[in-house]
Amino acid sequence: MKKIIAVLIMVMALSVVLNAKKDDGKKKGKDKNTTEFYLMLDDSRMNPLEEQIKYANSLASVGEEVLATVQDALGALGNNFSPIKAQFDAAQEETLLAKEMLMQALGIREKVVEAIAEAKATDSGNAGQIFMDKSAQADEIISEMAEDTEELSEVQKAWIRSGLIRMGTSVLREAALVKAVADYISYVDSLPALSKAKEAKNLPEATLIAKDLPGILGTQVKSLGSLIKIAKTNNIKIPAQVKLP
Repeated sequence: MKKIIAVLIMVMALSVVLNAKKDDGKKKGKDKNTTEFYLMLDDSRMNPLEEQIKYANSLASVGEEVLATVQDALGALGNNFSPIKAQFDAAQEETLLAKEMLMQALGIREKVVEAIAEAKATDSGNAGQIFMDKSAQADEIISEMAEDTEELSEVQKAWIRSGLIRMGTSVLREAALVKAVADYISYVDSLPALSKAKEAKNLPEATLIAKDLPGILGTQVKSLGSLIKIAKTNNIKIPAQVKLP
């Protein structure tokens, strides 16, 4: 069951990135059938090691800036599906970015880059599946690391912190959205017929989010809990807003 939920999370998150516009820090690629798949980290910033640490720390700073604005955005959702959907999409994309950062910390991402490049070159169409498989592997390693007391390297600490911030932001969004989407569905149900008809187009997607989000959040909370334990063991600074719901 846990594996099914994990796959669901990645499928939903990948659907966001597959349709996203290119953003800062994203590496764009196209396969032969024009489906776009993004790896978000910039490979040109990975060498030398000092530059990679600087890059990871800069992404952590950007992540903290995003984190600082999330609470206000969540407080302004109201009875409107558009901002709810936007926050849900943002949470799934942040999860993907966090997972890529963690793969970099664990030394897995380089193999992902190579495998995805090969998949695109051969038009095999399985770039997303490669990411999902390696992400599941990273989750298992992170869970094991949470029980270990061995100190991480400086570059690992930098990437763990960046991933922790992004995962924490995703959890913050998702925790608020569980109630927000349920409230939205109740609001639509209470509307008179004519007004309800105007919102009807949003109900299928809202209902799907309401159904799947608690399971997604539960899995994310488990990952965040492991990252917090690793951070505390390694004296990695944890922003005050990053906490378990």
